[in-house]
Amino acid sequence: MQFIETIKISEGYPCHLEFHIRRMQETLQSMGMPMPELQAGLFLPPAGLRNGVVKCRVVYDPAGICGVEFAAYRPRVIRALKVVDDDDIVYPYKSADRSMLMKLYEKRGDCDDVLIVKDGFLTDTSYSNVVLSRRGEFYTPDTYLLDGTKRRFLLQQGLIRACPVRVADLYTYDRVYLINAMLDLEDEVAIPVDRIVK
Repeated sequence: MQFIETIKISEGYPCHLEFHIRRMQETLQSMGMPMPELQAGLFLPPAGLRNGVVKCRVVYDPAGICGVEFAAYRPRVIRALKVVDDDDIVYPYKSADRSMLMKLYEKRGDCDDVLIVKDGFLTDTSYSNVVLSRRGEFYTPDTYLLDGTKRRFLLQQGLIRACPVRVADLYTYDRVYLINAMLDLEDEVAIPVDRIVK
């Protein structure tokens, strides 16, 4: 089984690298495998990609690093989300096999992505954790599928709080922000809750 770590490179510098390395360690430890040695310069993009924001995609497995790719980053445009239910979905590690997420993504209809609900509680979109705002406060569901590195960072900094968020309570919030290693709260990839389709 292969896993992926997506790392934001800003002006040639990897962001929140310690969070990514920790998640790689935890993923491999869950399989009883040690962390492979990371070569110096592994996360250094080629000369033509050392300015601006670059997406670094690391593919690894229990035997070691399988490949590293770099690409200029352009965020997806998200205008609406479709609520989809799946009480059986499990995605605790950032696996290269995203087939279960893609099956749900295909149910988005005219929306740009899906907001996955499990057992009546909000989890994630097909590619991000979510943060909800209400009266200037920020919350993230404690029923996430994948414990994202940006989510961990924002919780550690006290910028967001984790709490249960039932789908029935969704419209008591103002907006839903999408966060992941490439997207922060200030990037404003967010939509009003009235653009979330049930």
